[in-house]
Amino acid sequence: MAESGSHHHNAQHDAEVIHKAIEGAGTDEKAINQVLGHRTKEQIQEIAKAYEHAYKNKLTSDIKGDTSGSYKGLLVALVNTPVQNKKELILKATKGLGTTEKYLIDVLAPSSNHEIIELYQNDPKIIHAIIDDVSSGNFAKIVEQLLKGVRDERESIPDDEAHTVAERLFKAGEGKLGTDEKVFNELITKYSPSALKQISHDYQKKHKHTLEQAIKGETSGNYEDLLVGLLKTKHEYFADRLYDAIAGLGTDDTYLIYAFGVLSKHDLHKVAHIFNERHPKRGGLAKAVKEDTSGDYQDLLMQILSE
Repeated sequence: MAESGSHHHNAQHDAEVIHKAIEGAGTDEKAINQVLGHRTKEQIQEIAKAYEHAYKNKLTSDIKGDTSGSYKGLLVALVNTPVQNKKELILKATKGLGTTEKYLIDVLAPSSNHEIIELYQNDPKIIHAIIDDVSSGNFAKIVEQLLKGVRDERESIPDDEAHTVAERLFKAGEGKLGTDEKVFNELITKYSPSALKQISHDYQKKHKHTLEQAIKGETSGNYEDLLVGLLKTKHEYFADRLYDAIAGLGTDDTYLIYAFGVLSKHDLHKVAHIFNERHPKRGGLAKAVKEDTSGDYQDLLMQILSE
């Protein structure tokens, strides 16, 4: 979705402000935050083009040379396109020994078919990198299915279809000894989150609890996390995952930076609304983020969440 405010935007002027803030001794972080914290993803792309044109250097290169830590990571994520940020997180998840499955889930669970295809078009090797990296088993089977980008994205399905699917899921899980994961894999990856909500409603009417509770009772580990993630809308997924990233001891800055880099301001405000509804004890997303961060990094996150 295009964001508002891109009509009266002077990318050249913003590029000059950032260049002035970076060049010379010291860095004027406040000036950088004032620009990048209040621009849409599209506007930041325009600034990056204007910057490179005027100063013959990439904006990300100059940022990397002049900043450090999580603040640097956030600035780079804001300048990157969403698809670049997804690629970076996948590479981080699959690099070295073992796989950080939670980051793979973070990219795949809330992505639309279009976003998965865009990822492939951006770097055809990335899909093979993921498939080569996930071990065999049910988690790998779901990942491979999602990477095809063929999920049924209908917002709703006929009632009788929802009823049939709910019963198939019951018979494959709670209605038998052991679990028929094949049925879970096929049906959860097939339907959209809103259709799965319909199915879950049907499931709950008949079996007294939700599909999510049934999945949690029948599965475990990364496999469970991915199935549960697929039940959530994009905004619900980000809201719950941001809560996890800042709720416990320490902060998962990798995820925090990813979420702020990949979501538009419009999406972030939707996510903040759901966060506040689902996790009221934290006093809102802005308060939770503020309590968990500091310095220029905190200031920039706050500017992005403002308005």
